[in-house]
Amino acid sequence: MNSMRGIQAALYSCAALGAPTAAASAEEAVDRTQFPGQAIPVGFRAEAFSPAGYGLTGDNEIAAIERTVTLPEPPGTETLLYTQLGGKEVQGKILNPRPAQPGGRMTFNLDLTRLHVFDKASGKSVLV
Repeated sequence: MNSMRGIQAALYSCAALGAPTAAASAEEAVDRTQFPGQAIPVGFRAEAFSPAGYGLTGDNEIAAIERTVTLPEPPGTETLLYTQLGGKEVQGKILNPRPAQPGGRMTFNLDLTRLHVFDKASGKSVLV
């Protein structure tokens, strides 16, 4: 799982992830009154972060984020792509792979309905 450093609940938005729009579903999913002023760690699996047109986001709400690929890893019928997001290395996944080169720019879609949100103190998921 890709995990992002805590984001202040009062300021939580996809802008912190590099996308200035589409923060609503994550904000609505968390009752921020339970975590006033607390950093909220978020995470997502590689399947929820894929280049536009090469994932399974369907009609879900997404945040489109332009990133530079640092390393493509083609293990078979899919390709893992490594990039930087929020100051951390994260993995995305391409289904029906296309050629990808280190240093290449891609627009990744982050499926906001598949974010995992955790309580920083306990490490437990705050979404059921």
